[in-house]
Amino acid sequence: MLLGAELMNMLDQSVVLTALPAIQESTGAGPAAVQWLTTGYSLPVAVGLITGGRLGDIYGRRRILLIGTVVFTAASLLCGLATGPGMLIAARVLQGGGAAVMIPQVLATLHVTFDGEHRSRAFGLYAAVLSIGAVLGPVLGGVLTEADLFGLGWRPIFLINVPIGLAVILLGRKFITESTARKAERLDVTGMLLSALAVVLIVFPLTEGHAHHWPLWCFAMLATGLIVLAVFLRHQQRRKNDAPLVVLSFFKGKAFSGGLAAQLLLGLLSGMFFMTWTLYLLVPV
Repeated sequence: MLLGAELMNMLDQSVVLTALPAIQESTGAGPAAVQWLTTGYSLPVAVGLITGGRLGDIYGRRRILLIGTVVFTAASLLCGLATGPGMLIAARVLQGGGAAVMIPQVLATLHVTFDGEHRSRAFGLYAAVLSIGAVLGPVLGGVLTEADLFGLGWRPIFLINVPIGLAVILLGRKFITESTARKAERLDVTGMLLSALAVVLIVFPLTEGHAHHWPLWCFAMLATGLIVLAVFLRHQQRRKNDAPLVVLSFFKGKAFSGGLAAQLLLGLLSGMFFMTWTLYLLVPV
């Protein structure tokens, strides 16, 4: 059940790539709207992941996992029923919010459920699911879109989450043991809101700027986003002993900073590769 939840998340990060031309043709989405189909999912995940993990520590990991899965599954259904780009983007944002709540509980529950050799095997399977999902996503998106099941076109790439999500919910209620942290850290709501505002103010003009020929408001939003980001960092420094959203002292460690930089580089290169590869395959020779 836990790995099923992680698989849904990994698939939905990339399954949409190969279906973008069909979605654009079907819904009349413009270039900026097409970008928001991927960005709208990633932003809530990036902003809400830490807070989602703390919610599980405080209120119970199984409970929060099931709530996140319900939101994710319902949002997937809305994606499949979307009649226009606006509704589809809104449903993708809701999907990302569900994933941000759902995914942290997977690792935490694996950690507290297994120990010793069993934990190593569990995390090995987790890593395998990550790899399989990253590769399977674009392939599955192309296959389902091309198959045009029941005349639904691209919609099955989202609707396939519904039975998986229902299975995770039903089996999770029965087989996953509830757990909480003994000393759960408090929520940093202010930090989450500041980080969310900074990310939106920076990402929005970068996504919409080209379509509007880079008007002055784009640069004003970027500047405001950087100011809000500075306020967020200052807020984290003040809360360094009171459960901040991001523990800034971690960045002083070479291993942490190096690993984070490597992960960032991997994410950037992987995203560029899959997008370029997808466009190459879709362009007729």
